[in-house]
Amino acid sequence: MKTKLIFLISISALVVFADNKYLNELNQNIKNWNIEVKEGFKNDTSSRSYINFKTPHYYKIINMGPKIIPLLIKREKEKKSNTMIFLPELAKINFRSKSTKKNNTKQWYFFDYPDFFYIAPAFRKERHQNIKFTSIWVYWWDKGRKFTPRLFKNKYNSWVKAKASNNKKQMKDKYTDLQNMGIIILPLLLEKIKSGDKDLIPMFSYLSNKKVHANASMEACDKWWKANKNKYKKIIIYPKMK
Repeated sequence: MKTKLIFLISISALVVFADNKYLNELNQNIKNWNIEVKEGFKNDTSSRSYINFKTPHYYKIINMGPKIIPLLIKREKEKKSNTMIFLPELAKINFRSKSTKKNNTKQWYFFDYPDFFYIAPAFRKERHQNIKFTSIWVYWWDKGRKFTPRLFKNKYNSWVKAKASNNKKQMKDKYTDLQNMGIIILPLLLEKIKSGDKDLIPMFSYLSNKKVHANASMEACDKWWKANKNKYKKIIIYPKMK
């Protein structure tokens, strides 16, 4: 029993050490990225109205992989700036939303998460100060992820129906809608691929960051996932799909 306890403490210490190592590396990369963005903006003599955020250190951050997503979410919760810009490419998520103006307040609503809305700081009033989730990413992390199996099932069925109708536009739209759920659906995609739906392999390839070829076999997808799933274990947390 004592040996087992020492072993568990040792494992916990290694996990904390690894997290701290990644956090220090991430913070340094973000610091350097900020410098690059500011220097680029200062030295830009063109009439461009946008800033180039995709600097060398932007890609260094992206190349750290999905393991830093929890660290970026933590930064977002701590109200540290320059966090959300990295998340769409890392998580490969595109939240479908629409904006409306109500009582002189601009709000954003999200199709997959109707119980969440976002109000930009400039539009927030005193009555909005107690809103728990100030970012769609924080909402997704703390609450929205648990809806993944249900959302996946609905979107997958919609795509299957679109395929059956042979409507190319609907097929493309439904495929994109499913893919935009991001890396969190990788194990659910693999289940469908193993059940015979090979049309999902290009999507699996995209969400694996092209680590699996778009023309790969089911066996190759399964092999890659078994070798890499631990990198996603802090992200893919939701009830099993029934």
